[in-house]
Amino acid sequence: MIEIFIGLMSLALITGIMFARFSRPRARFLFTRNLVVRPIDGKLTLVIRAANLRQNVVQDASAQLRMLRDEITQENFRIRRVIDLPLVRSQHPMFVLGWTIMHVIDESSPLISETVESLKKAGAAFVLSVSGTDETTGQLLMSRAEYSHEDIRWNAAFRDILEELEDGTLRLDYGRFHDVEPLTDSEIVNPT
Repeated sequence: MIEIFIGLMSLALITGIMFARFSRPRARFLFTRNLVVRPIDGKLTLVIRAANLRQNVVQDASAQLRMLRDEITQENFRIRRVIDLPLVRSQHPMFVLGWTIMHVIDESSPLISETVESLKKAGAAFVLSVSGTDETTGQLLMSRAEYSHEDIRWNAAFRDILEELEDGTLRLDYGRFHDVEPLTDSEIVNPT
């Protein structure tokens, strides 16, 4: 009787562990390969595009963008600092299709005095974290993207992925999701 009990409990435990492992939803968030810096509403803005490839809604999504950079302290000690970059909108109530994540480079931004050369010298990297609750299962989904200073495209913009079909319906073309195009001369901002 003890042998049967242990056998049944072991089978139930292993089945439960396997089910929990394989039934956990995956985030399936898509992030662009590059960051772009371009003017939006007259202000220089760092832009990243994200998309939800799941077939359902991600509720109460939140995003955090951080810059990592090497600095030398007053005591001549080399340290890797993590600096929060505030976003225009860090919360999304229903992350269904796409999300344009933006950080305005103004007087309060840690990037205000950064240049292509200074970011390279500091070994700057950017980490974007996105999380939210799966509407169907109620489980937390998390994903992140990492970018180096070389991934920034200055004076560029993402190609539009929204297109209208002949019957008037709108369609997202994820084949152009990562495409970046240079700004026209009238739109260019000099990355000093």
